[in-house]
Amino acid sequence: MNSADHQHIYDLAELCFRQGIRDVVICPGSRSAPLVLGFGNHPGLCALVIPDERSAGFIALGLAQATSKPVVLICTSGTAGLNFGPAIAEAYYQGIPLIVCTADRPPEWIGQQDGQTIKQHRLYGEHVKEFFNVQTDGSESPAWVANRMMNEAILLCSDGTPGPVHLNFPFAEPLYPSADKKITFGNPRVIHNSATYYQLQQKFLSSIKSKFSRYKRILIVAGQYKNSPALSSKLKSFIKNQNLVCIAEITSNLNNQIPVIRHADVFLQVANENIIRDLKPDLIISFGNGLISKSLKKFLRNSVANAHWHIQESGSVPD
Repeated sequence: MNSADHQHIYDLAELCFRQGIRDVVICPGSRSAPLVLGFGNHPGLCALVIPDERSAGFIALGLAQATSKPVVLICTSGTAGLNFGPAIAEAYYQGIPLIVCTADRPPEWIGQQDGQTIKQHRLYGEHVKEFFNVQTDGSESPAWVANRMMNEAILLCSDGTPGPVHLNFPFAEPLYPSADKKITFGNPRVIHNSATYYQLQQKFLSSIKSKFSRYKRILIVAGQYKNSPALSSKLKSFIKNQNLVCIAEITSNLNNQIPVIRHADVFLQVANENIIRDLKPDLIISFGNGLISKSLKKFLRNSVANAHWHIQESGSVPD
């Protein structure tokens, strides 16, 4: 009986460990055996086995959100990967780093009515930062490419605005090593990015200060955001020193020590046109992700300010 040689796949688990990843969520399956054997047996990784893919996707999302580190999410081929869709879309729009690894069948089996074989190329469309179709042949060149792709995926999912990346692994049989084969981990190449620091240049900062002083009615809007004590402290001082109004979503994670309006719906839902007109801001300063409150979104859309400054490191800017 032939046995598989997937050493370069096992080494991807070691690569993830060396890149600082610690959590892996695994959904059971057969086609994903090389991935499961590697990531499930690595002594430095905490592997959770979740049978239901939809639940697993959201568990991985929560872990990444809580730790601010990428989490590896693994499933078998076919429709299993489709069940990750809702969590991946959520991760994309919330800016949460996920490394999604889907096992796949060889490309020549696609469209041949073979079980658990679907079109997995770019399965998640534009809801991932990048797609990688990883070569699973264990020879030297494909192993080198697999290492490079995993390195790029890890770096990309955390670079700038974080988000999910998708690696697809079209495994051919045999999938399992021989019975006497011990799962070991090599010394994979680790690629690092030079750190990039986002800081406003003094010239631009001076221009912002000058413009800021011209506005009299300033509204801060805090959308969905990760818990950040440092931000909360600075925001508290800013609001107090400048005598500003801040409307914060429940999901903004701003602590109770900050003087913010947390339930804008209470008055916006019943406010008449005259009140809405009187509340119109000159400048809106926003940060964080989407807003849940329909009343707040309606107020912002119908009370167009003279200027809107949205604060984030990079990525598409909401208007």
